[in-house]
Amino acid sequence: MKPLDSFTEDGARRLIGRRVVDVRGEKVGTLRRTWLDPSTYHVEFAGVRIGWLFPSTRVVPARDIKFDEENGLIRLEHPRGFVSKAPHSNPKAELAQVIKEEIDAYYGCSVPLRRTSDIKEMRPEDALDTPGLDFGYQRAGQAQAATQVNDREYATK
Repeated sequence: MKPLDSFTEDGARRLIGRRVVDVRGEKVGTLRRTWLDPSTYHVEFAGVRIGWLFPSTRVVPARDIKFDEENGLIRLEHPRGFVSKAPHSNPKAELAQVIKEEIDAYYGCSVPLRRTSDIKEMRPEDALDTPGLDFGYQRAGQAQAATQVNDREYATK
């Protein structure tokens, strides 16, 4: 069996429309769409069409899918019930980064992102290297203290 995330666009395109089965061998649906990783051009996510009356395209990470070349089937590493509750997407649209993170989190494959807002980490060349720069906080504190002194003097008169 060949992992789906080893396929490039051309190879994955030939798999569209194939039958998808779950970990127990039960039919889940058909492969409707693949989304590529823009950095590797390999399949990153796959859309599985589930249901016949009200069909939807559920998204599965490609790392959890294998192509069974002998039987021509696409095998998921999850049961049908789990995949049927997975995040869904429009098969004609691209996946936004937020949706990709939601999909990874659903399948337990989330990569924790470390977000930062510190300019020294984001763009060190733009950071000011002046220690003790207070951005006016010290002056504001001095002004507040002066106001309190003036208030006390006024109250004693």
